[in-house]
Amino acid sequence: MGYRNTIIHLVLALFLCLPVTASQRLEAGPLGIAATTLDVQAEAAGQAVRWHVVSAPDGCRPVIVRKRRARTAILLKGHGFYLFAAEIGEGASSFVRHLPVEVTYANAPVAAGLSEPFQMPAPRQGMVLNVVDFGATPDDPSDDDGVAFNAALQHAQAGEEIIIPAGRFHFQSTVTISQSHVALRGSGQDETKLVARLASNGSTRRLITVREGVTDLMLSDFTITRDEGELYYGIEIGRKNPTVGAHAVERIWLHRLRVVRFDARGLNLRTAKHVLISNCTVGKAIADLEDGGNGFGITLNNQSENNVIVHCAIGPQVRHGVLVQSGAHHNLIESNDVRGSLYDCYDLHAFESSSEPLELREHHNEFRFNVARRSTRAGFKIGNPSWGASGPGNWIHHNEVLKCERGIEVIEGSTQQVIQWNYLHHMQDNDDFGPGGVPEDRRYGIWLREGGGDDNIIRGNLIKQCRVGVGIDEGASPDIQWNRFRGNAIGIQTAPAPAVTDYQIRHNDLLHNDVAAELGTLPPAGGVYERNLD
Repeated sequence: MGYRNTIIHLVLALFLCLPVTASQRLEAGPLGIAATTLDVQAEAAGQAVRWHVVSAPDGCRPVIVRKRRARTAILLKGHGFYLFAAEIGEGASSFVRHLPVEVTYANAPVAAGLSEPFQMPAPRQGMVLNVVDFGATPDDPSDDDGVAFNAALQHAQAGEEIIIPAGRFHFQSTVTISQSHVALRGSGQDETKLVARLASNGSTRRLITVREGVTDLMLSDFTITRDEGELYYGIEIGRKNPTVGAHAVERIWLHRLRVVRFDARGLNLRTAKHVLISNCTVGKAIADLEDGGNGFGITLNNQSENNVIVHCAIGPQVRHGVLVQSGAHHNLIESNDVRGSLYDCYDLHAFESSSEPLELREHHNEFRFNVARRSTRAGFKIGNPSWGASGPGNWIHHNEVLKCERGIEVIEGSTQQVIQWNYLHHMQDNDDFGPGGVPEDRRYGIWLREGGGDDNIIRGNLIKQCRVGVGIDEGASPDIQWNRFRGNAIGIQTAPAPAVTDYQIRHNDLLHNDVAAELGTLPPAGGVYERNLD
């Protein structure tokens, strides 16, 4: 009956053709299929429309079922963030409208991820400017091209685009963007390079800064790097403490950018909303990565919400790949690849929140379809030993972690985290640790320690080739169900009460491990252990 109802709803969705002129969220049914109609008729005014897919979840391609000029009915298979482009019109009058659609899971265990439809920047339909016409001089290191870039931005009107031709442009001053509804586009990451020659002190250590209140901005197709001096941030968007009553920085798109040879943070968001970071490359930080605060690839800070990081390659030579902290919430981090980080690849950091209630710390963020590899710490870390617990409701699912010191770590009393459907394997095989690989006492698939956390959910994961599959050193009411363990020395390990109490361990496949389970306090005193294959 459930299958029949899904098909009926699918057919109705396809043939009713309800108009969709902006982004939307869809919930896939039990078959993992959703249907929608993309419609730009109101803007097309009878002009030709050519559709193409900008990005889709790995392994998922939308199927266009029916197409009528500005209206396209599609099937979306799988789950994830799809981005379509409708190219409208011909010649000089043409413009592109981007329509994002996010397909979520039916009956999701937690309300994580985007809390509202994602909003793309408004399309540009104005003039095209060239920074060379404002005095920029490619391949001439003697001048400051920041002056020309700022002049071009101040001249640009809403809807206009500034292009940067091929070449190396040199900056002794920061490019400050305070204009909304403009674009800055290079000729490609390998062709257009913005080279920082900034002073090692003062406020000019950022190559590009986007002021509070800016909306509808696009930056794409160039590289940011450093020649001399200091490149503290590659791009900083927003302000840590925004002016009272100021509008949020929102509807920003960073696309096909490369940021390398930076000190502190490659791409840094503060109090930002509806920012899409897609197909970017960040890595090769040159600061002392052992010094806290340096070498972060992409960071979400200060209550930033409803942002998307997708299809980015981060590392090697970073401290953390993606760092979420300071109350950032309802963000989506999807299909990224972080490798070779000195510390944790993906980090929920809890910075500046040790005195804040849990719900005001970073919370309800969704990490899915990401890869973490060859980190000398954890693939994912929730909580920070200096700043305390992360907020509740973060959902880490369908990720792969391999050859790290440990897979997923929860510390400092981080409660109500959902760790689900991940593939965590070969934690002891990382040659970056030298002969013998990872220290034996740290080869965990999932590890709750140093304060752990209560009411955490660990379900449906596949954990292979670790010393311990799931280890609970501290925490009340851990829910460990429907996981598969293969080739581990110990499948599940819990510390004695009172450190670990009321565990719920059910329906796990613990065959093919040296030891199925090593429980510090046996049931029923320690909790429930039933219906496991051991």
